[in-house]
Amino acid sequence: MTEIEMSGPGWTFATALAPALQIHRRTVHPPLAQPSTHKLKLDPPTISTGCDPDQWSAFTRQWKMYKTGMAITDNVLPTALFYCCDTNLRTDIMRDLQGDASMIETDLLKAIKRLAVKEESTLVQRIKLNRIFNQLLSNIRTFLASLIGQASLCQYKATCKDLISNHKLDYIDEIIKDNFSEIIADSRNYV
Repeated sequence: MTEIEMSGPGWTFATALAPALQIHRRTVHPPLAQPSTHKLKLDPPTISTGCDPDQWSAFTRQWKMYKTGMAITDNVLPTALFYCCDTNLRTDIMRDLQGDASMIETDLLKAIKRLAVKEESTLVQRIKLNRIFNQLLSNIRTFLASLIGQASLCQYKATCKDLISNHKLDYIDEIIKDNFSEIIADSRNYV
């Protein structure tokens, strides 16, 4: 048994007992194992060649959620993003980049977009928006989500140029309201 010598000014029985109790606590009552942080098991988003701008927008939002949910670190981020592409797109990226594996996320996203997305003009997007009325299939909420998604691609924005400032006008909400009220008014399309 270890003896603790109590000598010197300020030493009391409690002062001598404290280190012994700490040793006892560490050896007899070890700390419980900390529960490991629960890592989500998420399927990675996928992208392939020939997608439209709406699919690209959905992919980038899913990628941000996946990256956060899986807690992907910066050193493996380009690899994880690369493997979200299908086989053909990965092959095209390798041909295009010529082996630059140290690419940062934003540059890789630009390369993927350039190779995967078939760009369509604003006019084509607006024509698709006008044709969306024939696509009301199941419920009004799904239709509204499709309407908002398509309208976001139509670039309903304008810049007011005056001497004081360049104010940007975004009238997408008005377009959505007009188109949505038109479909509600036309009861034969409502399911």
